[in-house]
Amino acid sequence: MLEDQPDLLDRALRVPTDQGYTVFACATLAEARTLFRREDGLFNMLISDVALPDGRGPEWLLELRQKHADLPMLLITGYMDEKTDWTHVQDMGIPVLLKPVAVTDLLDAVQDAL
Repeated sequence: MLEDQPDLLDRALRVPTDQGYTVFACATLAEARTLFRREDGLFNMLISDVALPDGRGPEWLLELRQKHADLPMLLITGYMDEKTDWTHVQDMGIPVLLKPVAVTDLLDAVQDAL
């Protein structure tokens, strides 16, 4: 889970963890990249916010999609801006949830992706 707002990250971690999922938390792209390399990319799913302090989640997910085509991914955002290539994100089949995300919507999206 890649989210830079601590309160949202805390909530987003509790929900899947309470449902039995193991969740790794990162607040920056640098942390996420380090974690991904350290774990050899052995994740069942990636969830990322769009706007981060050191970059943009969609670009990282699209970059990863080139090497990990079958890895489920999910974007969460509070806004839809012109800086993100939403057509490309949509073409790649990456679902997008809008903040505020309801607990049931997050769990449904995770279950659908897995």
